[in-house]
Amino acid sequence: MTVFLRRFSQVLRVRAGFGLLSLAVCAIGLTSSWALKPHAPALAFVLGGVACLVGALGLVGGWLVSVSIKAPVDDTARAVMRIAAGDLETRIESPGRDELSWLRHELNTMRKKLRGAVVAVNQSVQGVEVAAREIAKGNSDLSARTEHQVSALQQTASSMSELAETVRSSAGHARGASVEITQARGVA
Repeated sequence: MTVFLRRFSQVLRVRAGFGLLSLAVCAIGLTSSWALKPHAPALAFVLGGVACLVGALGLVGGWLVSVSIKAPVDDTARAVMRIAAGDLETRIESPGRDELSWLRHELNTMRKKLRGAVVAVNQSVQGVEVAAREIAKGNSDLSARTEHQVSALQQTASSMSELAETVRSSAGHARGASVEITQARGVA
């Protein structure tokens, strides 16, 4: 039965319930008034009037109760839609002590915690961004130092090559000098 009733809005259910009860009270009162009319016409008139008044009050009460449900539900739905759209700043008011006020209070608590989580994630992202920039800067500095070291190593290698060539040339000259000294000894 509740699954069937949930196909209809709460406002419609409240209005229908109050309306049916009001009609029932009116019908019972008017039927009783009609039955009493031959025996006590004044009492029948009063009973009919009271029945119609109670029925009318029931309809007004049903309308007031349905409005007291609809307005907070609509406000709550709008607040949930704002949160879903990313608005975590708007406070959700929760006046009253009924179930909807309790729900709105809990939604506001959820909004605050969600906002705190988003702020914490944002701060973490900013921290990671700063660390990434520092790492990139460190990598750039390391790359520049590495390029400088490569250049220095190339210069050293070039100097070593020149030194090796000079040593080879000197060794060649030393051999030539040694040959000439040997020849000069032989001549001497």
